[in-house]
Amino acid sequence: MGILTKLCCTLIFNPQINCQMLIQNAIILWNELYLSQKLVNTTDLVEKSEIMAILENGSMQSWGHINFSGEYDFTGILDLMSTFDLDRILELQV
Repeated sequence: MGILTKLCCTLIFNPQINCQMLIQNAIILWNELYLSQKLVNTTDLVEKSEIMAILENGSMQSWGHINFSGEYDFTGILDLMSTFDLDRILELQV
């Protein structure tokens, strides 16, 4: 069996890996949206350059700020999602 076939079988038949990848991708998306919205909302040029430095030198693949153990309450998730203005984020010129 080739290496690609083994990888495909591992991904298809291992829901733990799929869940881990889904969670990691969701965190990366959240990080991107959060920092982009922060950039859109910032009018101070110094703060804007600090955010740009984070985006240029950092990694969106960071989840040290995420609590992976514990209880989560998603009852207010719709209110939270309205904090991202996707139209303004997409219009960003950096």
